[in-house]
Amino acid sequence: MRVLMLCNGYPSSVEPYKGPFIREQVRWLKKLGHEVEVIRLVRINVSRIMVTPGPHLFRSWKVISQRLGTERSGVVDGVSVHYPPVFVPPGRLFARLVPALVKWQAGTVIQRVVRRFKPDIVHSHFLVPNVFIGEELARQYGIPHVVSVMVSAATFGAAVG
Repeated sequence: MRVLMLCNGYPSSVEPYKGPFIREQVRWLKKLGHEVEVIRLVRINVSRIMVTPGPHLFRSWKVISQRLGTERSGVVDGVSVHYPPVFVPPGRLFARLVPALVKWQAGTVIQRVVRRFKPDIVHSHFLVPNVFIGEELARQYGIPHVVSVMVSAATFGAAVG
C-alpha cells in the first residue's frame, strides 16, 4: 500500500526534533512493507508581533528565516519528504481561510507528489489545514482518508460537554 502522510511536524535539517510520533509511525509502516511519502507543511505563522517594533521582533524574524531555510525536499530514514513553506496569517478570522491559503501556496507541490506517487490512502495529522487538504485529495482521487487528531483530556471534555 502507498501511504501519503500530510503533517505539520516531521524531522528536517532545520528542525530535527519535529514530529517524532509521526516519524515512528512512518518507520513502522515501512517495516510492514508499505511505501510512504510525507508532505510536511512548514507553517510560518505571521503574527502582529512580527510587524510591531520591539525586542521580540528580531526573535520572530529569526524563527521565520530558520523555517525558510528548511530544504524543499529530502529523504529521512529512506522516506521522501516534501517541505513546502506556507505563510499563515494571524487570528481566528483567518482560520477558515487557512486551507485555501495553503492550497494556493503549496497546491502545486501537493498535486505533483500525488500524481507521481499515486497513493492508495491519505493520512492527515492535525486538523488545520491537513484534514481539509487530505479530504479534498481523497475526494478528487477517489481514495480513503484517515485522520489523526490529538487533543488533551481537558480540551476533549470541554468539547463534548
